[in-house]
Amino acid sequence: MKPKLYHISKNSNIVTFTPRILKRDNLNESKAVVLAIEEKHIPNYLVPKECSRLLYNASPKTTAEDINNFFSSKSSSSCIVIEHSSFNILKDTSLYLYEFDPELFYPYDENLGYWTSEVNQVPIKVFEITHPFEELILRNFEIRIIDNLLDLLDKMKNSSLEWFYQ
Repeated sequence: MKPKLYHISKNSNIVTFTPRILKRDNLNESKAVVLAIEEKHIPNYLVPKECSRLLYNASPKTTAEDINNFFSSKSSSSCIVIEHSSFNILKDTSLYLYEFDPELFYPYDENLGYWTSEVNQVPIKVFEITHPFEELILRNFEIRIIDNLLDLLDKMKNSSLEWFYQ
């Protein structure tokens, strides 16, 4: 069974998603596609594109030392970190979560949860997210707001955590 698939946008009135060439390091630029993400990867995209973020998760391979060093709560195994300069942007942004019928999508990148389709897609549902911080908390994410992500990113590279930086 295919997972639920979504596209997140600040645009509230997308009726049809048309395949297009996407300029991303990890996508084939010779093929026009509609890009969707798996539900479990939604938190990666609840922060607007103009805000840098670091997201990390504990996995079975994560050491107890890294859990103690990188998490302040025992009830969360995922954290998203933004810089102080992004706080108001995230606080004041509404996002729209477009759900797709997954039948015409194919997995593209399991790590990032990307799925692609080569045909027009009409969303089957649209959800408004008026408070991205609340949505992250509902998904049991710890939220950290710091001065500089690069300092933490350097520490993350030597950890046993799974992480994503954008």
